[in-house]
Amino acid sequence: MCTRTRNSCFVMSARYLVHLYYQICQIDWDYSCEPPLIKGTHYGPDIAQSINLDSSQHSPCFISDYLWNLVNTSW
Repeated sequence: MCTRTRNSCFVMSARYLVHLYYQICQIDWDYSCEPPLIKGTHYGPDIAQSINLDSSQHSPCFISDYLWNLVNTSW
């Protein structure tokens, strides 16, 4: 159980999850873009690849599949 304030625990939890997600996916998100854009950079094993998707032009399933296909599964 967390002994800090509830908000403090939530922020620490969110930071941990973002860090963990980055370690798995190697995607650095661009949080400055406006909706419906999804932007960032994926750092793959050989090359960095820009991500620039318009969520109004693609289904959530397509976007999810596209992003998961960037993840290296050969651990």
